[in-house]
Order: sequence, then structure tokens, then C-alpha cells
Amino acid sequence: MTNPLDLLRKHGDPLEQAILHDPHGLESILSVYSAIWAEQILPRREPAGVNLIDDEWLRIGSCHYSALVRLHHAASSRSLISSLVRDFSGDWDAIQLGTRMLQIHREVAVFWEQIGSAIENLEDCWTEAGLDAPARNGALENGYDRRTQFIHYRIVPLTSGMEPEVDLSYFDSKQTVWKRHTGKPEWITRWLEGEWVKIIAQLIDAWSRLRSDLSIRKPQPTQRIELTGEQVSGVPFAPPSGTEDFLPPSGVF
Repeated sequence: MTNPLDLLRKHGDPLEQAILHDPHGLESILSVYSAIWAEQILPRREPAGVNLIDDEWLRIGSCHYSALVRLHHAASSRSLISSLVRDFSGDWDAIQLGTRMLQIHREVAVFWEQIGSAIENLEDCWTEAGLDAPARNGALENGYDRRTQFIHYRIVPLTSGMEPEVDLSYFDSKQTVWKRHTGKPEWITRWLEGEWVKIIAQLIDAWSRLRSDLSIRKPQPTQRIELTGEQVSGVPFAPPSGTEDFLPPSGVF
């Protein structure tokens, strides 16, 4: 039986193959993404192309694909922020300092915009399949709120010291209200890394739940595309972490 990651590496489109080549820390996400792709998307592709033969699955598949691409955009911005901070110096002149701070501002905004969009795209997979999406909570709710904040409200000010800092009290609300005094300063990289770890953990669980829900309500097609004799069906299912006896949420039945 062919591993789903190997199938995606061989038969995925150029963006999927590029993400596999340089995953920026998305290896666990790619594992469950490729399982859904191998079970549900690949068998429904046109024999001579990447389009899907079913309109409903074209909508589901496009949301699933968009979630991965946008999450990779966020991961790329996370890596770039680390690079921009690595050689940061508070001794630069105003132009040097301002130029670097502008770059960091831009990438932090891109990071949250793409995180929030990926969360929404993944939830849309349930909607397009006619299923109830799990309630957004925890790190995913916070991630989506930061998207709203960075897109729609004032910029969140960053300050420069040994490395750029952010006042965490600005995230007590989705709206940015500037303050004269710092409340809870934190290094920008430490803040982003902590949030990233929590978001990825919840996204892995969400993707695993999506796989289970689709397998129950949207069974794999009986007619499967032949791919040089490779077996696509029967990829083992891994339930979300921390759930020994996993069942999909009752709302999907």
C-alpha cells in the first residue's frame, strides 16, 4: 500500500509538492492532509488532470487545499520573522531600525491574516460537505480574532529593545486601542512561537476530525482512478490526540 505522503509527493500539484519539499514545520499537518487527499480527493480527480469530477467535492477540495496553502504562508512568515529578529540591533540608526521594524510589522500581520484564513477555510470543508463544523475555541478562536484585529483595526505597536517586543495586553480584545504605558511586554518571537505551537496542535486535531467526519458521511468512491497500480484506499485512521475512544461530534449524525 502506498503511503499517502508519497502519493501526494508524486501526484500532488506544484504547490503541494513545493510544500512537501519545504514544509516549514508542517510535517504533522501534511500527514493528515495527505490522508484526506489520498482517500477523498485523488480518487475523484479527472484521469488526465487535477480537476475533480464532482462539483461538491470541487468545493470541499478547494477549501481543504486553501487551508494548507494559507497555513504554509503563515509558516513562511514565522520563519522570516525569526530571521529578521536574529540579527536585530538596537544600535541601528533611525532608517535602519525603522526599515527592519516595518518588515517585522508586515510579516506579523501576514502571519495572523493567513492563520485566520486557514482556520476559516478548514471550517468551510464541513460546511461545503453539509456537515456541522466543530465550534471554534481555544487557540483557533484566538488565532481568528488576531486575523480580525490585524486586518480591520489599528496596527498593534511593536517596541524595540534587545529584540522587538509586543504588549500582550493588546490582545485582550479584537480591537486595538493604543495605550501610553506598557502592560505585558513579551519578545515577538517568544509570543509567536507559543501561539504557533497551540494553533498547530488544535489544527491537527481539527484535520483528524474532518477526516473522520468525511469518511462517515462522505464515503470513498467505489470507482477509483488507476495510478500505475498503486493502492489508494485503506489509509489507517489516527484519531485526534488525547482521545482513546474517539467519536465524531454528535451534530454530524
